[in-house]
Amino acid sequence: MTNQKPKKITTNDVLLSLAETLKGIEEKLELIDAKLFAKVETIAVEVEKRPETPLVQSKEPVPADYREIVDTVLNQSFGISIESFKDQPAFTFSITVPETYSNAGKSYLEVYKVDQRPKTITFAEGALGVREWAEKVFNNLTQETRTRIVMDRLGAPVYT
Repeated sequence: MTNQKPKKITTNDVLLSLAETLKGIEEKLELIDAKLFAKVETIAVEVEKRPETPLVQSKEPVPADYREIVDTVLNQSFGISIESFKDQPAFTFSITVPETYSNAGKSYLEVYKVDQRPKTITFAEGALGVREWAEKVFNNLTQETRTRIVMDRLGAPVYT
């Protein structure tokens, strides 16, 4: 049996080990940050190249509270239009989804050229019906798209 004394670990040894570990973590974070920055730049270039879908003009004036609801639930880049019915107390409320957020299929966009989501809302439902429809349109989009919409609404940078 050999009598070997275990090496005594000093505070200095612990601090040196910790410094090496932190340096490794810092290097990995810098690599991740560089990859994310490159990806964000790529996405920005792709978005710049896409032609923006023209918003459908409303046949009637849009009440300010309806615009505010859409801006709050979605964001300002979503278009809206209203068309009242002559024979019933209701209107068609359409939300135009910009191409950057649209999840409409290629064939749909080839035919209709725009991702427009119409809904008939009664005057009795009013702003509540508009809010419910805006929330349904929002919830129909993918989680990644919803995150981008919220980040764009808040004016924050998006990392994907």
